[in-house]
Amino acid sequence: MWMFGKKSRRETNRLKDELKDARLKCDFVAYSVLGMDVIHGETIEAMASILEDVNRSLRNIEFELEKKELR
Repeated sequence: MWMFGKKSRRETNRLKDELKDARLKCDFVAYSVLGMDVIHGETIEAMASILEDVNRSLRNIEFELEKKELR
């Protein structure tokens, strides 16, 4: 039983690290897209909006993992 808990915690930490990396990548892309100067501004805004939604989802998953870890 002890090994299972340790393995589970290790897996949770790995997932949290992956989520943080993904969120940082989304932030970078969103700010890069917003900084572009092209004719089709609506396209850029739509892409940034999608990335913000993905980022929000990643934050929710990270929150759930942290909540699970506190149990």
